[in-house]
Amino acid sequence: MATVFQMSYADELIPMPAGTPMGGYGWGVDGGETYRQSGGTVANELKVRCAIIVDSGGRRIVFVQADVISIPRHVYTDVVGRLVGQGVIPNASSFVLAQSHTHSGPMIGDKPDPYVMLNSKRAVDVARTYTAGFVDQVVRVAVKAHQTPRTGVTLGYAEGFAELGVNRRGLSWRPREVPVLVARRADNFDLFAVLAGHACHPVCVDRNANPDSEYCGYAMIETGKRLGVPVMFFQGAAGDINPAAPDPGRLPIESAALRLTNAIVATVRNAAYFPVNGPINTAIETVPLPYRVNVGDAAQREWLRGEYQKRVDAAGPDGGKWGSGDSATVRHAERMVEELKNPVLGHMPMTIQKIDLGGLTILTMSHEVLSGWHVGTKNQWAAKKPFEPLWVMAYTNHIDCYVPAFDILRDGDAGGQGEAGWRNDRPDDDKGLSGNSTYAVSYSLASPLNAGENAQDPNGVEGRLQPRIRALLNIE
Repeated sequence: MATVFQMSYADELIPMPAGTPMGGYGWGVDGGETYRQSGGTVANELKVRCAIIVDSGGRRIVFVQADVISIPRHVYTDVVGRLVGQGVIPNASSFVLAQSHTHSGPMIGDKPDPYVMLNSKRAVDVARTYTAGFVDQVVRVAVKAHQTPRTGVTLGYAEGFAELGVNRRGLSWRPREVPVLVARRADNFDLFAVLAGHACHPVCVDRNANPDSEYCGYAMIETGKRLGVPVMFFQGAAGDINPAAPDPGRLPIESAALRLTNAIVATVRNAAYFPVNGPINTAIETVPLPYRVNVGDAAQREWLRGEYQKRVDAAGPDGGKWGSGDSATVRHAERMVEELKNPVLGHMPMTIQKIDLGGLTILTMSHEVLSGWHVGTKNQWAAKKPFEPLWVMAYTNHIDCYVPAFDILRDGDAGGQGEAGWRNDRPDDDKGLSGNSTYAVSYSLASPLNAGENAQDPNGVEGRLQPRIRALLNIE
């Protein structure tokens, strides 16, 4: 007999009033009063959604999904504290704050820094005010789901497949899986809700378009219409995965959304499911990712500050001299000169989390995780637990940087690449500064993440993070 869970759901539209700073697509906007912003009209609706699942012993997991590009760590911790205070969650391990990563939604928080990205100091104040209202909304939706009478459901998990993306660094892999968790009413087996995911950057619409929840929001809307129930989307390890060429005669957003919708619907209707029987067990931890320069050391911090001052001094009155993105690099350097006057955290905190639903394990990872982490972790899991499914989520809880593996961090970026955080064609980048037109400037890092001497070096990202993931998943 299938195990019965209790489940509730709530959602709200995310408001996008005129003037709201929009996140995504880097820099290259006018700035001042004309920074990239909402005009008050929305294409595909943006939402905050919340699903709460409770097992027979009262243990719960609260999934919140928001159609925003990113949420910085201090905003995430604020939300967690308020939800604990409201009795919605007992602790952070029972909560997932997933971000779809739409590049046409509101900018949340102060990193990415609206001044650096949008060339507008006014946008900093507008984003700060908007963020306060957004946090209120996330808490309100979670409380609403918590207070909504729960429905008895059974859970099942299956994986479909979709061809949405290509690896933008030219690597051979791209995750094709479409994980689907289906909740059916226990009394009549009707659908109650669907949680689904995939790994592909939401960059289908033009940077100058209206606010839009992108292909993933479009797919949730369309899938919800076809199935008649709420649908939530959870982004995968899409840091280096961009949308593939669209189907003939379709816009990129329509093509990607319908490919994903068709995969989810086919999986819901036709797949054989792994039964999910509980109990719910969760664990969470923070991994300190090392920087190339130890900014926690006062002497190195002061040296780095001096190097950023050189960037500012060398820029000249035109704001830069290094090509596309150069003025953003100078604004970033200005920020670093001020920020590094005082002690700063000497590492990048990364949150990893395990959710064991009894028949399905979910690994969540904060930040913009590259697809190699998905492929490697799934392979290691399959070698140890070949008959148990694993769902890998990224872009969860907080997003403050990209997380590449050893080889990308070691080799650096060239041209339009930006995932390594430093440019291999720039001498000052090689000293440990954040690279022009890379994520380290976008996310206002003082220094890129460190590769280490090899993939096993605990002073590098892969050597530090991979053992912690294996230990969390018990696949050592």
